[in-house]
Amino acid sequence: RISEAGMNDLWPDISVVVPTHNRMALLGRLLDALAAKDKTQDTMEIVIVADGCTDGTLAMLAKRTDLHLRVLELPGSGPAAARNAGAAAARGGLLIFLDDDVIPGKGFVAAHIAAHRRCPDAVVIGPYPPAPQTAPDLFRLRLRHWWISHFKEIARPGHRMRYTDLLTGNLSVPAALWVRLGGLDPAYHAHEDYELGLRVLQAGVPLIFAPEARALHFEHETMTVERSFRRAFEEGRADVMLAKRSPEVRRDLRAILWRRDRRIAPVDRLIFSGGGRMDRMAGWAARRLVWLERRGLRGLHGGLLRRLQAYWYIRGLSTGLRSFANWQALADEPVPAVLPATPLQVDIRDGFDTAEAAIDAARPDTVEIRYGHRLLGTMGPDDLAEPWRGAHLKPFVEKHLSLRYLQALVVDGLLDGHDDRTDRIAIMEAIERAKPYFGQQRSPWTWYEQFEQWRRVLKDTKAGQ
Repeated sequence: RISEAGMNDLWPDISVVVPTHNRMALLGRLLDALAAKDKTQDTMEIVIVADGCTDGTLAMLAKRTDLHLRVLELPGSGPAAARNAGAAAARGGLLIFLDDDVIPGKGFVAAHIAAHRRCPDAVVIGPYPPAPQTAPDLFRLRLRHWWISHFKEIARPGHRMRYTDLLTGNLSVPAALWVRLGGLDPAYHAHEDYELGLRVLQAGVPLIFAPEARALHFEHETMTVERSFRRAFEEGRADVMLAKRSPEVRRDLRAILWRRDRRIAPVDRLIFSGGGRMDRMAGWAARRLVWLERRGLRGLHGGLLRRLQAYWYIRGLSTGLRSFANWQALADEPVPAVLPATPLQVDIRDGFDTAEAAIDAARPDTVEIRYGHRLLGTMGPDDLAEPWRGAHLKPFVEKHLSLRYLQALVVDGLLDGHDDRTDRIAIMEAIERAKPYFGQQRSPWTWYEQFEQWRRVLKDTKAGQ
């Protein structure tokens, strides 16, 4: 059923789609944030999908005549089905998806619009790090760390987008592209966004990050330890479906990697054969988490929490695979090889700018990095990630090819400033001796700082000979 409130006669350009289930207070704050007047207000509609709500959400929405609202009621179909229903009812040409515990910041809608103007046929991800709050419990701190680390990595210059980077909590996509992609698969009750991310990349659709489209995630009001266990259970079920339907993703899934790494795991067999009979023991162990935290036993708390989440993940696997033997068989199935493509060759002796422009023009799956006649290394194919971009080149060289590049600069007579062969050999030997002490940099973009440090080290080495 669809109802409307506060609608005007203008056909909307933008549809903000928000699925919700019994989070009336948070949803009200989300609507308050969207109600801030800006130039997009008159051409924006908000589609709320009330999925099995029984907490007064519908009555609250009926009073919100200050917004262009469309409200859909579903009986409790799950988040993927709710988002699909909201997208199908939306009338805007651009769909912006928000979770009901994500509060958009100032300029949020305008930032999504700007990102699509720069790249019209793209899927855009916005950050939604945890909202600042003072809860001191260890579970909350670990959860915040995951979210902050996730968005920090995506925001890192030169990050290569993977299917796991697509999250539907703050996402925008043109409506026509959403239809072409087929929306979300409603069979998934977790990792439905990962499955969509896989299809997005396979279709060659750009997946871009818009840091200005910022929102805050009030996960501390919605996620608990018990909910994290239910989430782990659903993730296990979802990963079984992913592994069966998309064989190429097996090389990346916990469900497969764990089984290959843990050949002798009697506990895993017990979990599969127990059919839930160990759930009571897991519940007892979960209650010990509070006791451990009160006594400041952080290491034991973290270890027990990880094991309990692994338990529920494996329980989810067991519902989809039925037996431990089926799990082992799935892990042993060969994963389709990534077919080698004709590599694009770039010569960084001509400068990084030239090489980056060539990569951006070709968007290849494989890149051979050369310095003159020397092959320094290869940026290989990965069918779970976007094609290579020019911005990936410097971080890749910094992380994987720093020593080879330094050696090439020495041979070319560029590092020490002259062409004396004896001096170059001495510097090359110094590089080899220093390899064990060559630590990883603080970020890929400190390579030039490292370069200058090496120049000083090698200059001192030569001076001391």
